[in-house]
Amino acid sequence: MDLSTVRDILLERFNQLTTIGVLISDNESYNPQARTPYARFTFTPVETSIETIGSKPWQRLQGFATIQLFEPKGVGATSLFANADEVLSHFPSASHLGTELDFVHIEKSFGSSTIETAPAYTQLNVIVRWYAFKRDA
Repeated sequence: MDLSTVRDILLERFNQLTTIGVLISDNESYNPQARTPYARFTFTPVETSIETIGSKPWQRLQGFATIQLFEPKGVGATSLFANADEVLSHFPSASHLGTELDFVHIEKSFGSSTIETAPAYTQLNVIVRWYAFKRDA
């Protein structure tokens, strides 16, 4: 397991959110169209920790996936929070994603505060805290 594999697994799951609108990922160019909802995926690994001792210790890779939800201002918050609920159901806390060989554990998923952004959009972030294990060969 490596960071690229973790990102691919989380991004694949993000791309299954078909009811939210336009989906973009980190470092992808996007110019929002007027009054169109969209979501942006950002992958942020944090410090790796050693979980066992010995010549080939298990390492815990960990970090956050942030799904930023953008809704046009003036349409109310109902769809913004419905989209947040959709994201939370796709990344349930205490679950795992991936295959038999490559598991990404979803430790916790939660919504953060609503943020006023550009003049045309309101933003709500959903944070997915993840971890996976790696063992040097």
